[in-house]
Amino acid sequence: MPYTIDITGLTPEQVTEALREAFLKDLKECFEAVFIDLATHCMDMAITHEVYAKYYGTYKRRRENGGLRDHSNYNIEVYRDGDSIIGYVKNVATGAGRAYRLDEAIVYGDQYDWELSRIYKMQPFPRDFYQGTIDRIEASNWVYQVRRKMNMRGWHTVGK
Repeated sequence: MPYTIDITGLTPEQVTEALREAFLKDLKECFEAVFIDLATHCMDMAITHEVYAKYYGTYKRRRENGGLRDHSNYNIEVYRDGDSIIGYVKNVATGAGRAYRLDEAIVYGDQYDWELSRIYKMQPFPRDFYQGTIDRIEASNWVYQVRRKMNMRGWHTVGK
């Protein structure tokens, strides 16, 4: 949706700054619209492939019901840091009846202190679903989707 920026009485530097701010505002909104759904899907896939498929515990998995794949445990944000737009993904699920975070246990090995367990022997922590999430996001067509949304707002974007 094109909009008007009133540049009456502005210096060339002020016009440039107004355009830069308008562009970054639109870019953040477009990136956010793409990133939140994409990161959710990619984390779902990464958890399925990097965690659930690699280790079959004898315990009951909570999955979408309070577990790792429960979207209410996904902390996905987009924010601006200067001229950069940052996408942030974290899973804040905790162990059933425990205070520790599952991502710290699964990805980094925290809380695994029983050295005879099969999962402990899998070290060095081959269940990094965060890296799997990042890899899936990077392999997606998110740049094209953001560019398309920017073009629909009246910005002519080019590139891959």
